[in-house]
Amino acid sequence: MLLLLRSKGLFMFEKQRPAPLAALASYAAIALATLIWLAPVWSGFDLLRQVWAVVAGAALFAVLFAALVRRWKRFWISLAGLAAICVPVIPELWGSLNSQYYASYPANSTLLSVGTHNLWGRNSEASNATATLIEMNADVLALQEAFGESGDVTTELRSHYAYEANCTRHSTRLLSNLEIIESGCMQDLLITSLPTQAEWWRHQFPPSTWARIRLRNGETAVVVAVHMTWPDPLSVQNEQRRNLAQQLQQFDQDRLIVLGDFNAASPSIALSRMERDFGLERRTFLLPTWPSQGIGQRFGFGDIPVPTMFTGIDHVFAGDAWTTLSVDRGPNTGSDHRPVMVRLGGWDRAAE
Repeated sequence: MLLLLRSKGLFMFEKQRPAPLAALASYAAIALATLIWLAPVWSGFDLLRQVWAVVAGAALFAVLFAALVRRWKRFWISLAGLAAICVPVIPELWGSLNSQYYASYPANSTLLSVGTHNLWGRNSEASNATATLIEMNADVLALQEAFGESGDVTTELRSHYAYEANCTRHSTRLLSNLEIIESGCMQDLLITSLPTQAEWWRHQFPPSTWARIRLRNGETAVVVAVHMTWPDPLSVQNEQRRNLAQQLQQFDQDRLIVLGDFNAASPSIALSRMERDFGLERRTFLLPTWPSQGIGQRFGFGDIPVPTMFTGIDHVFAGDAWTTLSVDRGPNTGSDHRPVMVRLGGWDRAAE
């Protein structure tokens, strides 16, 4: 009899257990939604926006679990939390739907294809990156972390690009098949504007290289390759953002192109502040690029058969003179990032 009572009690416990689990899941969904909306208050909460897809996935799990165990009150609570989590990403969805990609362009336009790729210094299959980037055949290619096991990629790409701009201080590079008229380190542009050059060490600068290129129609444009630091601590990235924005003001904003690894993903406050301060239009919407399958290959998980990216931190910004023709994400290259390729069309105002 004792065993029967114990077994019956265990059965009742198993029967009732979904109720507290559904409640816990619904509370977690509401808590995540609250933290997402508190992102402007503290940068730590903004990190949740950086991995928005993971947070939304957790809330979706709470909704599905409540529905599965038929706890409808918890279902509606979890659904409200999921809806609140999704609201901040609406501008990103709108930007994607509102982006006008032109298949044709006026005869007096000049075309420019730009690519960016963080090669990852720990890339164990860097030869894949070389082959992929050659096939992309961008007019101008921005590289980040071109060191360590990825150092040979730049050497091999030099045979496919006639011009190169780089800074000896760091690993950002620009390779171009269009003539580079002048180039340099972005950091130097701000150092020369300080009261005394000895004060440069007080400032945080993102590794960045700029180059003025001659377009096919004879006009010029400035392209900047950037590698921003991680958003934790955000204070360092914030200072890098402000300094970079100040440096960018020295160039013609209409024809300016800034691309690279910004370590900021939508709908984070960090990325929205970059857009505000740079004064340029972001051309990469809903384009997850990190972490690619290469991160699994590096740490012994082998070839992962499905894409693993859940956040987009590689971006292309461009001035008003450029119209977006296409945006593409490349395949796995052994890096923890995916390459990005954007085709732009620039109108020759003098010919209009």
